[in-house]
Amino acid sequence: MLPAEDRIGLADQPSAGRPPPPAAAPLTVPGLVRRAPIVPDMAPLTAQKLAQTRILDVDALARNEVDLRTYPHRNLALMVQPGLMGSGVTRLLEGVEYLGQFGWELVNVTDNSRNPFLYAFLRRR
Repeated sequence: MLPAEDRIGLADQPSAGRPPPPAAAPLTVPGLVRRAPIVPDMAPLTAQKLAQTRILDVDALARNEVDLRTYPHRNLALMVQPGLMGSGVTRLLEGVEYLGQFGWELVNVTDNSRNPFLYAFLRRR
């Protein structure tokens, strides 16, 4: 026979009429993409609005404010304005890599000396 400390009676088992332990609170991980707009009254960017300009701000993409599943065109420009802390190239290429998971491929990257923005041009495969 097992010693008392090694024996588990039916009453000690979690399934013996006891409610399950409470679920753990959801984890919040810094740097995760937000599921809702930062500004509460701001509507997500619709594919129809995006179809008019064909230019998507990489920050709107990072905040998950756009759904490209119904975007009607094959080509798209991804735009970023370089910040004080960096050139913006990293943020732009992160957006390109993210969209690559959904069938978009990089065609070209450009900057304009008269314009403070960087652009990545993508094509849907």
